[in-house]
Amino acid sequence: MFGYSLKKIKKIGRNGLVDITDPRLETALKKREVAGKETAEITMIRANGEKFPAEVSSVIFIDQDNQKKTSMIIRDITERRQTEKALREQDILFKKLCSHVPGVIYQFMRKPDGTYCLPFTSENIKDVFGFSSQDVSDDFSLITRFILPEDLNKFISSIELSAKHMTAWKCEYRVQLPGQPIKWMLGQSTPEKLADGGIIWHGFNTDVTEQKLLEETLRESEKKYKFLIENMRDILWTMDLDLRTLYVTPSIEIVLGFSPEERLRQSIHEQLTPGSLSIARELLTKELDLERQNNSIPERKVILELEFYHKNGSTRWLETIISGIRDKQGTLIGLYGVSRDITRRKKMQEALRESEQRFSSIIATSQEWIWSLDIEGFHTFSNPAVEKILGYTADEIVGHKWQHLIHNDDRPKAEKTLAQSIKNKKGWTNLLLRWRHKEGTYRYLESNAVPTLDNNGTLTGLQGADRDITKRVRAENALKESESKYRELSIIDGLTQLYNFRHYYRAIRMEINRAIRYQQPLTILFIDLDNFKQYNDAHGHLEGDKILSHLGNTIKKHMRQADSAYRYGGEEFILVLPMTNSTNGAVVAERIRAEFKKENFSPVPGKIIHMTISVGIAQHRPGEDIKTFTNRADQLMYRAKQNGKDRSCSDAEKE
Repeated sequence: MFGYSLKKIKKIGRNGLVDITDPRLETALKKREVAGKETAEITMIRANGEKFPAEVSSVIFIDQDNQKKTSMIIRDITERRQTEKALREQDILFKKLCSHVPGVIYQFMRKPDGTYCLPFTSENIKDVFGFSSQDVSDDFSLITRFILPEDLNKFISSIELSAKHMTAWKCEYRVQLPGQPIKWMLGQSTPEKLADGGIIWHGFNTDVTEQKLLEETLRESEKKYKFLIENMRDILWTMDLDLRTLYVTPSIEIVLGFSPEERLRQSIHEQLTPGSLSIARELLTKELDLERQNNSIPERKVILELEFYHKNGSTRWLETIISGIRDKQGTLIGLYGVSRDITRRKKMQEALRESEQRFSSIIATSQEWIWSLDIEGFHTFSNPAVEKILGYTADEIVGHKWQHLIHNDDRPKAEKTLAQSIKNKKGWTNLLLRWRHKEGTYRYLESNAVPTLDNNGTLTGLQGADRDITKRVRAENALKESESKYRELSIIDGLTQLYNFRHYYRAIRMEINRAIRYQQPLTILFIDLDNFKQYNDAHGHLEGDKILSHLGNTIKKHMRQADSAYRYGGEEFILVLPMTNSTNGAVVAERIRAEFKKENFSPVPGKIIHMTISVGIAQHRPGEDIKTFTNRADQLMYRAKQNGKDRSCSDAEKE
């Protein structure tokens, strides 16, 4: 151990063997003096001057001559220290590998009493759940509180099912930290029975949110296909600079079909397809050149998408994150990294590209104008159909705003709709607008639009499709005009051009309801020609019709915009006066009576006749129905006739 003979050791004594500069020596001697014995680690010196660590156990005893003596047992612990150092280096390497795993490596335990804990988690658990590995080691509720309630039962049940049958655990669930978006997590692990009856699972959780979003994007574009998320299996590995595999995790068998032992025997040519092998070698050559030029960055990571052979003869695409392994001097001596299966993502991206190509063809040949706007209102896309619809090429539309092409009367509606859509992140349906054609005419376009959002839910613009329905709108307008004319003919008296008897009862009902709702007065004038039958019998119906027509014109002269007049029957007329009491109604009646009396009628040459009217004026009373209201005005008109005709009689007068 020391390189000295026993005789030599006796001669040089303890001080010749111990490094007296070791501060632990004095401490150990003091403890031994107090306790009578002590075990400590002390630096010793060999005969060749080499220092080495030793474990020294020393005891003080009294010999037969009653002299205080010391006995010591010295163990060389150099090999133990070297082993501990190697273990620390392995632990550091393991933590480095764990830092590249896009998820959380963990040990999960179900204790014999049925409670849960996490004896070990990699440090990136904080990125997922916001807590360190120390925080969650004994408190599993810190994890479950961020799992969405609708997923928690499934999460716990899957653990219990794995424990019951001792089968691999796998579960997709969602987590959400305060103020952060929802994340989709995929957890999977393998259970192991413990001697005390507990169960421990070894596995990892990985974030699969991006894959979920990609599936959703494809689903929205294609509307036909549905994809299930492929479980991502991560492979940890190390290689030397000749690209020989030195270590690989068992997950390689799940992903590529090869056992770890088979992988270690394979050359790089047996692992990668020629194209990917070329990429890998080119990268290694570049990195070694940087090393030789002292331009390398030790912390540098490289991400590659490489195509690997599967044991069944097919290939798999793996996203591979690569870092360098360096010795104490910082020299690159190998590579380590993590590989994730992205084959499904690759296929989905290819399917998405094909889908976009198909939809691009559909858009290019569509007869509808398909467009997109940014949130500032500029067109960012237009298909060729716009030229057929509005006369402008797609290039003339893109990069420009749209307001100048909208009919002036429709522009406020269009701007309001767009503003609301941007505010509420919603589109619109069946919005009808008039757009100016390049030749100056207008086209009716029916528009439908949806919002476009980025991955954070932020509105980036709108996209939609407009259909030219000009012919349909013109046909509908022509039909409406025809219907309007027919409807007018059904409610207009042809002789006087006033409303007829049937329309009176529809209109007066609405006026009564309006008067009650707004607590406003409502008055009607019941007008009847005096001695009309005698005139008609004496001069004929044609002359009588002239009298009726003149009276209709006289009534219309004294109407406000809100008033309405009706030929009630024969020579009877009704004038409806909203927001008018009977006193003011009497003023209107007197004007009509006085003006009509001035009219000159000449049924025969040389003979001038003046006609008069009698008017009943009634204001609507609370609770009075239409029939009673109208009859009361009629009775007041007859009272005017009884009082001598050529006058009016109002319910405002003392009855």
